Amino acid sequence: MLKPGIAPAQIIFEEEKGDSRLLAARVKMQQSYLQQFEDLYEDFHLVRMPLLEEEVITPAERMGIVVFSMVLCTL
Repeated sequence: MLKPGIAPAQIIFEEEKGDSRLLAARVKMQQSYLQQFEDLYEDFHLVRMPLLEEEVITPAERMGIVVFSMVLCTL
């Protein structure tokens, strides 16, 4: 049976926080939010998407950003 899914993005996982107090606080906050997701959407598949070093965009989106930037520069 197919289950609907929710994909919370930019998750920092426990093993990635290292000694950073800032990341530790973020992980703690996220745990609370993820628990709420699990409680509210128990029938959904929860896919945790990690925080990446770069934004994931397609070439078409990249071109759109370039065009948008050119328009802003002409204002």
